[in-house]
Amino acid sequence: QGYKKGMEQGFEKGIEQGIEQGIEQGIEQGIEQGIEQGIEQGIEQGFEKGIEQGIEQGSNNKTIEIAKNLLKDNMDISLISKYTNLSIDEIKKL
Repeated sequence: QGYKKGMEQGFEKGIEQGIEQGIEQGIEQGIEQGIEQGIEQGIEQGFEKGIEQGIEQGSNNKTIEIAKNLLKDNMDISLISKYTNLSIDEIKKL
């Protein structure tokens, strides 16, 4: 009788401990995976945004360079504005 009761209690305690450990490990693994995925997504998004900004900045620089060259050739500011999409004020500051 005592042996049987001890076995049942031991079995129940083992199950409880197993469940607790399983939950703890599951939470830890979930957190680790979430952090890893978050970092990966952050790096990827940052990289993409950096490329987009670089392309945009390069395009803006080229537009300004073209406007400066057209000014040197004495092209009318309103035409430069029309073809470069720069405002007349922006062109005057060049």
